[in-house]
Amino acid sequence: MKKYSIFIAFMCNLCYDIANWAEKSKEFYNKIPDNVRERTPSVMVYNPNNPSGSSKEMPRRDFIKFGAKFGAIAATLALAAGCGAQKVQSAEQTTPAPTKSIGTEPVTKSPTPETQEIKMEFVGLKDFAENLSALKKEFENATEEEKQKGEFYTKRMGLLIGWSHANHGFKSETFDYEKGVWFATADNYKEVQSEIANSIMTLLYDSAVLTNACNNDKSLLPPETGITADDVMAEAMDAFTGGYAKSELKRKLNNFKEYPIAIKTSIYGGTIEKGKLIDPITEYYGRRTRNNFNTKDAKDPDADLLSAGGMNAGQTHDTLDLLVPSDMGDDIPRLSKVSVLVVNTESEDLQYSNKPAEKPVNGYGAPEDGRRVAVFGVVVDQRIIDGTCVDGFYVVDGDEKKQVCKLPEVIKYCKSNQ
Repeated sequence: MKKYSIFIAFMCNLCYDIANWAEKSKEFYNKIPDNVRERTPSVMVYNPNNPSGSSKEMPRRDFIKFGAKFGAIAATLALAAGCGAQKVQSAEQTTPAPTKSIGTEPVTKSPTPETQEIKMEFVGLKDFAENLSALKKEFENATEEEKQKGEFYTKRMGLLIGWSHANHGFKSETFDYEKGVWFATADNYKEVQSEIANSIMTLLYDSAVLTNACNNDKSLLPPETGITADDVMAEAMDAFTGGYAKSELKRKLNNFKEYPIAIKTSIYGGTIEKGKLIDPITEYYGRRTRNNFNTKDAKDPDADLLSAGGMNAGQTHDTLDLLVPSDMGDDIPRLSKVSVLVVNTESEDLQYSNKPAEKPVNGYGAPEDGRRVAVFGVVVDQRIIDGTCVDGFYVVDGDEKKQVCKLPEVIKYCKSNQ
């Protein structure tokens, strides 16, 4: 009889523990913020160079619900089997031993990568938004010719770059904030190309961070400004991106709004110091010529950047390939390879700068001594690399193609960040 009593007491304790676990699991689930328990793992595991597929795994929410239901059922069955046994007259232990609660007070050492905030001050946001909104409305129904004559494109570039520079306390000596273009000479042509590329990437970073900030705080851009954060991002992409880079940024817009880590992965994973722009680990100055016989899709690393993915740039253009940190939140060293098409108008006349980003005028090379030319840029390609040599990604140094994984700066970066 004594051994049966001990067995029954043990089963009752087990019943109590299982039921307690089920209830506490439900409490733990209810304490999880909606934006965390609803999220899918796509942001952390998706290949940033390819569209992410739908996950076939059981979602976190359904798994937790299943666990809670399973615990409750198990408790019922155990109670029936253990506590419903016959020939029980007494038990040596009638109350369950103290147990540790399961999952009642989860301790988080640091925010998960998906919930990390990117803190940034948006300088003059309201005025900028109202001015950009007014410019959009002014040319809302305008023809392409009217936009060019009215200098819509350069005015928009002036607003966007001016706002982004102000956010970081950066003051350019070569960008004309009134005319909306950079002016380069024979002496500073390379430096201007670098500033163009870094300014565009900083603008895209700022715009993406703004979409995330406004997704969490709608008051940042009130309705009276006449524009949304999505509109700002759309204008930035329309002004300064084309080809594969443009399509990839569009595909990731919702990730940028929901998860700051997506911005650090796809645009810039480093920090921006006050008074500066993004900081590439290296830059390669090159020259690319359109190849009409290259009909490869824009997703292909060997696609013609001057014609693939909607780009329509003719003849030869200077290009700048830059490598910037990419942070996916998993401590694996990655870089983003960004290719910028330099639009050299070979003139100071703004009519040659007032063209859509995907239909730039032809021109290349440093201007002659004593001359000044208007220049800007278009991001046409962007790929995430991890230092392996299986992706086929390359940069152009002068006229020479170089595989990214074999670049000394990439090898050094990956080794030092492991």
